[in-house]
Amino acid sequence: MKVLNEKGEVYLRDKFISPRLIKDALEKKFNVKVIDERHDYIKFKIIRLARIYGAPFIWPQATIEIWIENENDKLIYEFFWPEYLALIIPFILFIVVEENLKDFIFFFIVAIIFFGGLMFLDTRWVSRRILTAFKNI
Repeated sequence: MKVLNEKGEVYLRDKFISPRLIKDALEKKFNVKVIDERHDYIKFKIIRLARIYGAPFIWPQATIEIWIENENDKLIYEFFWPEYLALIIPFILFIVVEENLKDFIFFFIVAIIFFGGLMFLDTRWVSRRILTAFKNI
């Protein structure tokens, strides 16, 4: 029996979970690279060459950190998505562009909404696949 909540916790009833078991489950869904591993903690880099919003996207890969509490049958996870930092680029371009400012502001607003929306959908897609992998443990 597995219980998921919105705080990034998965409660696994009567199961012993190890970092290797989690790694095997996530490797079925993604190409992952272990960054750090301990007896109750593992940190992965989720390697994807293509995103929903562009391929290939040369940018740091998303990471997921997982803490294991076998006493409470609890698995705690946290994502870091560096893709959202790319939304800072238009602010930097805003300083450089001085002519055609009106056109740039329109482009700026549309680009932020469009790419921000695609990044959000991509984040939801990846997190849903990771939660599916956790359910199959």
